[in-house]
Amino acid sequence: MTTEMDADAADAHAHAGGGGGEDEYLSDSSASVSSLGSERSSLSDSSMPFPCLPLDDMPASDSAMPLDGYEYLRRVRDEAARIPNTVTCDTTMHLKFSSAQQGSDEPACDVAQTNEHVERHVNPAWVHEFVASFEELRVSLEACASAGAVSSQITVPAPPASVNDHQGWRRFAAKNEPTTQILAAVREHEAPILLSWLTEELTAADDAIDERRAAWVYGVMARLGWPLDADAASSLRVVLRHAARARREHAHDAEVHARAHVLMAAAGVYFKQAGVDEDEFRLL
Repeated sequence: MTTEMDADAADAHAHAGGGGGEDEYLSDSSASVSSLGSERSSLSDSSMPFPCLPLDDMPASDSAMPLDGYEYLRRVRDEAARIPNTVTCDTTMHLKFSSAQQGSDEPACDVAQTNEHVERHVNPAWVHEFVASFEELRVSLEACASAGAVSSQITVPAPPASVNDHQGWRRFAAKNEPTTQILAAVREHEAPILLSWLTEELTAADDAIDERRAAWVYGVMARLGWPLDADAASSLRVVLRHAARARREHAHDAEVHARAHVLMAAAGVYFKQAGVDEDEFRLL
């Protein structure tokens, strides 16, 4: 009996010892997983950007991530205080590099040869005077047309009888100046039709403004009635866009600038935007 009890006790002790070994294995495994997780966490934290050199009066922030929002805002404020004043540069001067020059050590171009955009301001006094003279021209042409004695005074070859004769009018406008006698003969309902194809002729010359074509557009604009119809308003918008583009592309051409300003101011009369304020005029 004693021997059996001793055997049972030995078996119980053996089972107890085996269980203790398994617990120790699980404990060791948990410790290994925990240490692996902490190692990954330290690697992740070490990947956070830090300044390579210490900054003056840099606050102590050993942790990679801020603990709360207040800590984050404090760091942002401290870093912003160390940023130098903003440095600006002129971006209107661009250097163009060719594919052959990109691989060479020679400079691609000379900075002094770069064209610098020069903006020509409009004198408000000129705008005021021009608007007044344009109104006088409109009134004068209207009075001549109402008198009915215009056709007998024309000393140049007569223009085509129909405004729908675009080819005939193109040939006529290419050889003759838009005199007051010719413009007074243009009826008010015919002016939008003439202005439409004259605008097409004006915009066909790329970004430039031909002197004769600009003169014809300006003269026919003086024969437009008020209020504007849809066709006339559309033509005036085309004139404005073309004049603004020509003024921008030909910044150093004083003649192109002068023609562009004349057309823009005349169109601004009909759109009620030809004020004497310089900034307002420049927006046209």
